[in-house]
Parts: sequence; C-alpha cells; structure tokens
Amino acid sequence: MNFDFGQNWENFIADSFNEERVSISKKHLLDFLRVKNLSGLSFLDVGCGSGLHSLAAFLAGAESIYSFDLSEKSVAATTQLWEMVGSPEHWVITQGSILDDEFVSKVPQTDVVYSWGVLHHTGRMWEAVDNALKMVSPGGLVYIALYADEMYQNPSPEFWIETKKKYNMASEDEKREMECWYAWEYVLKYMASQGENPFMYINNYKKDRGMEFWTDIRDWLGGYPMEFAKAKDVVAAAQSNGLEVLSVSTGHGNTEFLFANDPCDELLQKFYESKEVISVASSSIEIHKGFAFCIDLSGLSVDLSRELAVFEGDRFLGFPNAPLESVIAKGEGRFCQKDSRLYFSCSDNSSSIPKDYSYSLKQLSEVAD
Repeated sequence: MNFDFGQNWENFIADSFNEERVSISKKHLLDFLRVKNLSGLSFLDVGCGSGLHSLAAFLAGAESIYSFDLSEKSVAATTQLWEMVGSPEHWVITQGSILDDEFVSKVPQTDVVYSWGVLHHTGRMWEAVDNALKMVSPGGLVYIALYADEMYQNPSPEFWIETKKKYNMASEDEKREMECWYAWEYVLKYMASQGENPFMYINNYKKDRGMEFWTDIRDWLGGYPMEFAKAKDVVAAAQSNGLEVLSVSTGHGNTEFLFANDPCDELLQKFYESKEVISVASSSIEIHKGFAFCIDLSGLSVDLSRELAVFEGDRFLGFPNAPLESVIAKGEGRFCQKDSRLYFSCSDNSSSIPKDYSYSLKQLSEVAD
C-alpha cells in the first residue's frame, strides 16, 4: 500500500525539471532561512527526493552538501542533478534511512538541516523528527516541514489517511480520477470562485517552491504512510532538544518550522527587528468569542505589513495564520492577524486571561535581498 515516492520524483526530473524551478527553490530556501547565501555553511538534505533542493543549496554556495533518501530512485534522481553540475566532490549523495540509528550516527552534524515533507511519511514520525533535530551543529539551523494537524480540520486528518489508503489501492485509471477530483474540489474550484483562471494557477504553481502541480497532487494523495503533527508538539520536540523556535509558517501545504541550536545574537537579529519584545498590557487584551482574544495593534510599534511572532511568557505561541474560525473554535494557541487586529488563543484554551499570563510580540525582519 505504500506510495512510490522515488518514482514520482524520477518522473518530475524527467518531465518538469528546469533552471527556473531551481531558481525558485533556491529563493524560497534562502528567504525562509533569512540569509543571502549558504557560503561557509554545511547543508544536510534529509529525504532528498528529486534532489531539487540539494541543488538549490549547491547553487546558493553551501560549503558542503550531504543528501540522502531511503528510495533508490530518489538517490538516482538526485545523482542526475549532481552529474549535471559536474559531480562536485563536496556534494555527497547516499541511500539511508532517518530511522536507522547506525546510519544516522555516521552522518556529520550540519549547519543547516533541511527536511521538507518527509518525516511524516516514515511510519515513525516522532522518532524521525527527533533524529533530524539531533543532526544540527551548535549554532546551526533546522528547517523542517510537516503536515500540521491544525491545517487539516475540515476534512479531518482521518479523512485524508483513508483517502490515501484508497488511492494506493486504486487502479491507474482510478488514480487519475482521484487526482482530478482532488485538484478541482480542494484547489481549483476555490480559485475559480475568486475569479482566477485555474489553468493559470496550474501553470504558475512552480512560483511557490519550484515544484510541479500534478507531481504534488500525486505526492499528496499517494503519500502513505502518513502522520499529522500538532504544531505545538513539533515546537515542544525542538525545545526538548535544546533548540529555539525562530519561525513557524503556513501556506505551502506543509507547515514550515525553523529552529536554531543555541542561536547567537547576530542570528536572532536576522529574524527579529530587535531582541527586545513588544510587551502587551493585559488591559489591552479583549475577549472576542470562543477561545479567541483580540489585541488592537494600531497602538503598538509594529509594522502591520510584516509578520509577527507571538509569545506566551517566553514560549513561542501555537500556530500562526490560522483561519479565524479555528482560532475561535479550536484555540490551542492558534493566532492570526486581520488588518490592525491580532486574534489569538491561550495554549491551554483558557477562556479568560489569568493574571500570571504575559503576552508579547516580536516583529519578523525583512527577508534578505
């Protein structure tokens, strides 16, 4: 029943790979890390898939790249790209599993540990996450992307697990029908309702991370085994490994997390306008409804066009950019910004702000040019 991820990535390289996709992938990588290049940094690609993002790291000037995947076909696809740029000695590609402790122990600690949409497909997600987090060197960064439970409430995670099982047991014709059903029902119909051209959306899909629309559709429907993770549990796993949360971002199917191992002041300055937090007086917090509270940002020194990180005490709070209705109905630290107002919920779903709670904000810096 398991999905052949490697075949999907081999097809992507054969049918859709081009320099434009690499350029887009490189920009997305550097933007999320908030760096101009990877000069002087080592890069580890956990579950390298097509090899596109390893190639992006190579072109971004990484001092060394180490790419591995469980699938022989993914290793082969990545090797094609390695050969395309002259088989550089400082880029190593090998077959291995993030769940193989002996293999993991031989992988060198790395400045940037990267794993996008992989760890939740291992069948033992939390073990995989823990192993990946331990691969980062002191002062390094961990950039992982997982399917966050908070983004998949209607339909539920259980619905998607059953859909994935059905897809993997289907005939080739039935798979094509399911792909068209999903593409229209959950992506393109909404675009059409907003007056957008669905065909233009498919054509421009690569502008997100350099990926291809139908490849990602097959990856989503077929991706099994599969587990969902609450963002707060991913954050807790990182913190239990001594890492600090720098950013949590939604909007790319997977939820992206960025953690730092003992970050220096210079690194923090790249992410936040200041090391100082913007304190929120309890008197300025209003009860909205359900689990949601509201803060009027217009009286605070924040740039409303830029993203905010919200802290409960000294803890990074919950899940950003959540739909307002889920902040109200689900809570659990979800928050979102609507114009000049910030809607948030307590991590423990308190219906009132206890006196010993404190909330603060950090302004994310502009992405490096």
